[in-house]
Amino acid sequence: MVRFTELYVADARSCVGWVEERNPTLTIRGIQKIGRKIMQYRRSKTPGATFFFTVVTYRRNKILYHEINVALIKEAFRYVTTHHPFRICAFVLLPDHIHCIWTLPENDNNYSMRWQLIKSYFSRRCQNKYKAIQTASRLDKDEQELWQRRF
Repeated sequence: MVRFTELYVADARSCVGWVEERNPTLTIRGIQKIGRKIMQYRRSKTPGATFFFTVVTYRRNKILYHEINVALIKEAFRYVTTHHPFRICAFVLLPDHIHCIWTLPENDNNYSMRWQLIKSYFSRRCQNKYKAIQTASRLDKDEQELWQRRF
């Protein structure tokens, strides 16, 4: 199984992407987890770079093929790109996930904030019938059951 995904930028800026690693021993908040594999993400923070993302719905619920949600995700992207510009080089919308390639402006590497805004815009306006029942963990974090955590 491939653990490293990279995107080579045509203008030779650098290789950017994300790396998923498994580490059998990891200390979290002073507690050492041994024998259980924990996912860690290392993400590029290169300003003005091009990035590949996959964003998945919660439990892979197929909510993105409904016409109303297609319009809403487009609206979310328009809203965020207006307030925090970036270039969408490629975009694929599937029933339970999104693939995107973005190029951020020079001196800007804050794609996490943009994804947070897109997800929250969509989540706050999405009809309740598409939302799953909230777990205690998500209630504590004030999260809705529309998206998997991370990207």
